[in-house]
Amino acid sequence: MGRNMALPLVMALVALVASLPSASPATAGTAGAFDNWLSANQKDFAITQALYAKKAVGDTGNSIDESLAKAEDNKTTFVVDPKGGGDYKTITAALEAVPEGNTRRVILDLKPGEYREKIFINISKPYITFKSDPKNPAIIAWNDIAATLGKDGKPVGTVGSTTVAVESDYFMAYGVVFKNDAPTAKPGAKGGQAVALRTFGTKAAFYNCTIDGGQDTLYDHKGLHYFKDCLIRGSVDFIFGFGRSFYENCRIVSIVKEIAVLTAQQRTKTIEGAIESGFSFKNCTIMSEGGGDIYLGRAWGDSSRVIYAYTEMSKEVVPVGWDGWEVKQPESSGIYYGEFKCSGPGSDARKRVGWAVDLTEAQAKPFMGTHYVFGDSWILPPPTENSPPSKKTSSGGATATSPAASPSSSPESASGTQLENLRPKKNYRGRRPALRHVLVATLEHLFLEEANWLRALGPDSIDAYLDELRNCDSMILPRTVKMFVRITMYEMYSTLLITQKYVFLTSIIFMQTNTYFFPNRGKPSPLHH
Repeated sequence: MGRNMALPLVMALVALVASLPSASPATAGTAGAFDNWLSANQKDFAITQALYAKKAVGDTGNSIDESLAKAEDNKTTFVVDPKGGGDYKTITAALEAVPEGNTRRVILDLKPGEYREKIFINISKPYITFKSDPKNPAIIAWNDIAATLGKDGKPVGTVGSTTVAVESDYFMAYGVVFKNDAPTAKPGAKGGQAVALRTFGTKAAFYNCTIDGGQDTLYDHKGLHYFKDCLIRGSVDFIFGFGRSFYENCRIVSIVKEIAVLTAQQRTKTIEGAIESGFSFKNCTIMSEGGGDIYLGRAWGDSSRVIYAYTEMSKEVVPVGWDGWEVKQPESSGIYYGEFKCSGPGSDARKRVGWAVDLTEAQAKPFMGTHYVFGDSWILPPPTENSPPSKKTSSGGATATSPAASPSSSPESASGTQLENLRPKKNYRGRRPALRHVLVATLEHLFLEEANWLRALGPDSIDAYLDELRNCDSMILPRTVKMFVRITMYEMYSTLLITQKYVFLTSIIFMQTNTYFFPNRGKPSPLHH
């Protein structure tokens, strides 16, 4: 009966989309730009409601991304303790044990203490979780600023100042402190940007975390992100970037006596593309520790967009609320700043700049939930359960194994378990799979080095391509050779690198042919290191 009810219900909700009225002009001079964007979001929200209703009556199964569901079913935990009581003493060492192309949820259980590390999680290591105790948290800290000189003698810049950079997808953190403890830059000082956390991968969630710094604390760089029950401290533009992010029940605190700016949301695309990016805050608290005035945001780009709903604003929030920064005509440029039912002495929307909008409930609703970041497909509860004990032996020697060493995981290189996983699902009546499956595994490993380049072709390029490789159908080898040729041409500028690739490819093929087809041979391949 549920299935019979689903179709009429969905049709009715979709029909509702067509009847939605265009948002009424909120203020003079907007030329309908903001209203058009709100209307587009209302339509998107109505369609999302229809899909949710369809799922609610049992017409579909689990809505979580398939790859994420598989990763969650195959979890592993590493204990990280700076005092030496875990599997690893540093986060860096634990991350190095995670294989390229990881397909498991890898939880790093961070024991209390300060980790003086500069962390980078690259795009090829998704499904990483940092877990700590919010009451006695792990603190990951570094003190670079944009003006800090790198190994090449040049300033590292804003991106290079980051303490923890996450470029992989499906990252999660619970109860962790991300900190850049460089001295807070003076107003107007150059090179003082000090990023504590930069998140570039999509579908990342942060629970009960503290993100602490000064200028440019949180680089909400790109992708879908969810922040819940977090504390974010800083001075100028301390939540910035062009992510599409939802902040719920967060405390946002200015730490300076001078003027503070909470957000610098960057977007410069056309109005039609505006629905793809923006910051939404719900049930948050805005306050000042230093006593200086607070601006809710300023426009980094000509289509900057930020929404506050049900947010408590302290007296330090300036009456005008917003700043157009270098945008000469913010009333017509495509800047979208709105507020809905906020409270506190700094929340009087009647005193805001003329191009900000006091939203109606219908206008605000598309932004006031995890549906804004399509959370139905990827947001999961934080890992609050107790972690398993350290894998160290009784003699004190670390025996922690990476996901590669587990029977059901992906290895760091194209060997053993990876080849086992790549075997065709068809019945080959006991015959060994063809040599091309070994070649496929080898080339897949080789391509992981080009993940950043492949991802530039589109957000799902690397995932889709590797999925094709794993399927091992009859068209895989030609497509693989074609891609290999493209990569070779791409790297023709470096003869040495090309040579290294061919040596690597030849040795790996020899090694995998030897070990895969003769698994019981006692002597290892002479090329096995």
